[in-house]
Amino acid sequence: PPDLDDVAVTREVKTDLTEDVQLLGFDPPPAEVDVGGRLPLTLYWHAPVAPTKDYEARLSLVASDGTRPAEERAAPGRASYPTSAWRDGDVVRDGRSLLVPAAVSSGDYALSVDLFSRTGEQIGRSVTLMEVSVRAPQRTFEMPSVQHPVSARLGNQATLLGYDLSGEEVAPGQSFTVTLTWRAEATTETRTVAFVHLLDKEGKIVAQSDRTPA
Repeated sequence: PPDLDDVAVTREVKTDLTEDVQLLGFDPPPAEVDVGGRLPLTLYWHAPVAPTKDYEARLSLVASDGTRPAEERAAPGRASYPTSAWRDGDVVRDGRSLLVPAAVSSGDYALSVDLFSRTGEQIGRSVTLMEVSVRAPQRTFEMPSVQHPVSARLGNQATLLGYDLSGEEVAPGQSFTVTLTWRAEATTETRTVAFVHLLDKEGKIVAQSDRTPA
């Protein structure tokens, strides 16, 4: 088994969640995140004695009222090496990326980790890793006026309601602004990119702008 003093951990925790699983520490994510973004971090687990059961580790954001607007469960480390296969003294590196759903409100949350049995029973204690500040945009649900209405639904995720142009004519070398107005139709875990192309009379692309709709 590795010497625990040789394990490079950014923030030490060294807390026993059960008698056979210890959280050594973690490499933290950013302390601020926008809704729809992810919190990437690495947990470091240690087996003081060889576990005999399979556990799942829950990573979650906990609000001040105890609710968990964001959480995920997965085997510590990787599914192909469950905790029941760990040996006495093992150290297991566990990379995570927690999605913060779009519906989460702005505010401060506790980033927490705890263990569950495969049957869904919480095991041992919960550990608070750090505080995370979530930023949510100001939302509007009223249709704004647009110069050029479109109302084109693109898949199941969004509808392009229309667009505005900063000008109808532009000289070579000049830039102009295209403002797209979207309506979200569903939440998604997949990042999307909107491609805006300027075509000449032959349909060739002469200018373009590719970015996340926002």
